Formats: sequence, C-alpha cells, structure tokens
Amino acid sequence: MKIFFLANQVYQLSYAKSIFQKLGGVFIVSSYRKLAKFKWTLRRGAISSDEIGKHSPTIIKRDIKNLSNLKGIIISQSNARVVNSDSSGVTIFLGHGTGDKKYGGNPEILLSYDYHFISGPKHLEKLEDVGVKLSDDRLVSIGNPRFDHYLKNINSKKYYLSYLRVRNFSLPTVLYAPTWKWGGGTLRKLVYKLARKLSGNYNLIVRPHHFDSHLIPWLKLWAFSQGFENIYFSNPNNILYEDTMDVFASSDILISDTSSLIYEYLITGKPIIRVKTDSDQDLHSMPDEMTIFGKSDVLDPENLEFITDKINLNLNEQPYKKVYKKLLSDCFYFNDGQSTNKAIEFISRHVDN
Repeated sequence: MKIFFLANQVYQLSYAKSIFQKLGGVFIVSSYRKLAKFKWTLRRGAISSDEIGKHSPTIIKRDIKNLSNLKGIIISQSNARVVNSDSSGVTIFLGHGTGDKKYGGNPEILLSYDYHFISGPKHLEKLEDVGVKLSDDRLVSIGNPRFDHYLKNINSKKYYLSYLRVRNFSLPTVLYAPTWKWGGGTLRKLVYKLARKLSGNYNLIVRPHHFDSHLIPWLKLWAFSQGFENIYFSNPNNILYEDTMDVFASSDILISDTSSLIYEYLITGKPIIRVKTDSDQDLHSMPDEMTIFGKSDVLDPENLEFITDKINLNLNEQPYKKVYKKLLSDCFYFNDGQSTNKAIEFISRHVDN
C-alpha cells in the first residue's frame, strides 16, 4: 500500500518530513501552480535519505475532491476535505502545528478523516474548542514527530550558524519567529525595531511565517543598506536545509507572538519572550496549564526600551525553566524522540492489512 502526503504549502510538509524520510512516499498537490512551486523548492535533493542531493521526491497533481483512484494511506498536513469515496485508502490528519490559533476553514472537515495523529493534550483541547468530537479509536497518540530531529541533533548549533554564515559565534543568538497577519503577526511592526535594538550585541535570526517569506529578499536588502552585520534570515519553505528544529538548536532564546512555534520551542527548554498582539483575544480557549500566557516575559511591540534587559535576564537566570518543562509535558505526549516510530508503527499495521 502506497503512502501519500498532502499539503497546501511546502512548509507544511516539514511536519511529516521525518515520516517520509523513513517510509518514502508521494507528495500530492491540488494545482499545477503548486506542483511547479513544490518541485522548484524540493529540486535540490531528496528528503527520503540522509544523503540529500540524489533526486527529488515524486510530486503529483490530483483533485483532492476525488482521490478514489489513489489506493493507499493519505497523510494530510492541511485542513482540506479529502474525498476518497470508494474506501480504497486510509486518511490520516496530521496538521501543521498545535498553537493557540484556531483551525482555518471549516473545522467540520476534520471529521472526514479516518484517523488523527495527536501530538498531545493541547491538540485534543483544540479539537474540543471548535466542537470536533472524535471517537477514541480514531485518535492515535504519537506526540510531535518534529521533536525527534531536535533531540537527535541537540548539539548542532554551530552547524546551522555556519550554514547561515554567522560571523560571530560568541554572541547570544535570538530567534524571532512571528506568525503572519492571521493571528496578529508582528513581522512588519517589529522586525525593523528588533534589528536596530539587537544587531549590535546579538545574532538575530529572523524566520517569517510562510506567507511573509516573500519579504525576505527585501529585508536582507534593507539590513545590508543599514549596515547591520549580525542579522540573518531563515526561510520556512526550505524544508531541506533550513529545518525548524535546526533553527531551534542554533538559537539561545525565542521571541514570537501567536505562532505555534512558541509551543514547539518548549522542547528546547530555552527562554521565550512572547510578543503582545492585537489578536490575543481571538484564540483558542485553553486550560491554564496548556497556555504560554502568564508564563513568560511579554514584549510590547510599541515599547522596546527594556528589550535587552529582558533578553539578558532570561538568558542568565532562566526564570521560567521549570515552568516550561511542565508546560511541555502538559501540551505534548512522550517527548522521547520516538514519535516518528509511533506513527510508523500505526501506518505499518494498515500497510500490512
């Protein structure tokens, strides 16, 4: 039985990358425009092997409203309705992040999947908060497969900093990873201020959301024109060479807003500063033990007067370290580096059948 991976955007495939690396499979896109974009992005190598560079993964264009001719397991990273009316395959929803932002589109679409790979209690709370009720036999607890890569490469900081051509390894590295406008993304409001405030004494890695990644060339040009030497840019669409977990390993502290990365960063145990946004009230309703709110220093994007004090305090004293450890276990299952294997064990049972 074949395995297919469905995503609306290239960056979403990173959530299934570790599964693909072990099992292989075919990528599905819904339009010729996306087919060209996926092939262009993944042209430099195969992510089915540790030796990237042999050949590109197979990518096909299909009408996702009629996938009856695909006999196999379809793993989706997008909240899209997958129609497989002849029951010749198995559909699994994996998604692309477990943050506080609500599911895009109609959440009832999630009911159409045969199974859901569940990353943890926070994932279940998100489903419940939008009224999606699934029987226990359709919920498969695997944890977060992306964490496996981080835990195996926890000491790879210099590798990614070298990839970015960082000039000074002795400086603390700040990762700024905001979401986009849906969720109150702060990139346009904050990136210029952060560059001016931080680039003298820190390495600043800016990693925009996919929907703001087109701004990277302009931001690079602007930073060069201002003479900022310690600001670098990471593209979330380059899932071959700029994996999110490698960026995590290269950094010492995260600044983010409502991006789901703020919760995934918990696997590092490193400090987090949350940026206050206008959308703080338009998020999932979460139990206190599953939210970052009240568990980090908060940055007002209109007032960066004390930003360096906050960064240095968090780096030197790490006042929330124990809190983050508990928050990680309250939000995600396992965190043992075996989530990918748990997903594969479930898939293998269906392949065998």
